[in-house]
Amino acid sequence: MLGTVNRIPQQGSYLADIHQGAISVTSEPNTRVILIINQLTQMLQNNGIFMAGLDFIDAFLTEVNITSPSALRQINMVS
Repeated sequence: MLGTVNRIPQQGSYLADIHQGAISVTSEPNTRVILIINQLTQMLQNNGIFMAGLDFIDAFLTEVNITSPSALRQINMVS
């Protein structure tokens, strides 16, 4: 299952942390993001990781979260 969300900072801020006032909005992953996800999926599953949070900035993978994929609540709120 794939869920995506963008976190948008408050006007005048650059902080995209939900706990610092950012909001979550639905988003659709672009072709590059889907390609990266597809490339990582099998490797993660082979290592027993069945839920992970992948962070992207401008379609570049910046972080893989396997101990606390934190956007799950926000994805469920906007989906």
